[in-house]
Amino acid sequence: MARYRHTQRAAWIWWFCGAFAALQVIIAMAVNDPIVWALSGAAILLVVVVAFLFSSLTVTVDDQLLRWHFGPGFWRKQIPRSEITGVSAARTRWHDGWGIRITRQGMLYNVAGLDAVAITRSSGKTTFIGTDDQQALIAVLRA
Repeated sequence: MARYRHTQRAAWIWWFCGAFAALQVIIAMAVNDPIVWALSGAAILLVVVVAFLFSSLTVTVDDQLLRWHFGPGFWRKQIPRSEITGVSAARTRWHDGWGIRITRQGMLYNVAGLDAVAITRSSGKTTFIGTDDQQALIAVLRA
């Protein structure tokens, strides 16, 4: 049974999709070529699929595992709680980006904002999980 479950949503990604789609339609209308229309449609579809997959990040903690996944269950990851040796508040930098990133400090998984929780493992590796519920996640992982 989950002791903690929280989903952070990234509204910005849908605004980006809308702006991108509008730009593609404007370009296709200006050129008015069937190939450009097809390429614009394909580009819009690709961006919408990526947005759907990365528009939210759900973190779940139970007695054995810390789990997280993007969107509808894409890119599922987990860490056994027995491997966690440290938990702390962290702040990412704007240029670390969003999504799945390799940073100098370790892997980063986030969808919005700069707040994260740094998870140190017994192997020495650090994983950063972005969240808008930082203190609650830290508290449940330390319990």
